[in-house]
Amino acid sequence: MKNFLLAVALLSIGTAAAAGADNLSLTAKAKAAKARQMLTEACYKDLDDGAVEKGLNEDLRRKLASAPFIKKFCECQGRKLEDRLLKGLVVGPETDLAPLLQQDRKECADAFLR
Repeated sequence: MKNFLLAVALLSIGTAAAAGADNLSLTAKAKAAKARQMLTEACYKDLDDGAVEKGLNEDLRRKLASAPFIKKFCECQGRKLEDRLLKGLVVGPETDLAPLLQQDRKECADAFLR
């Protein structure tokens, strides 16, 4: 997760801060979409790493990764980050993303556990 945070922090997303989503450049939209993809993939990896730590075999890990709840949970986190970027709520590399990502993770979990 640390590598992902660093990668996202290093993205040049300053152009997203000053514009609305409709007026964003293609580059800013593409970077936000890439960040969404990276976070979604990192979510799957974190869950798989946790399953490995719990001693689940490969078949069970595949079933877990393909579960609709897991897919929705990971995609939710990716969409939330993308929305933040497009709305300019993440300003640049100096922004500490960890608390934002933790908040998003909790909100996504809460939404799907109801």
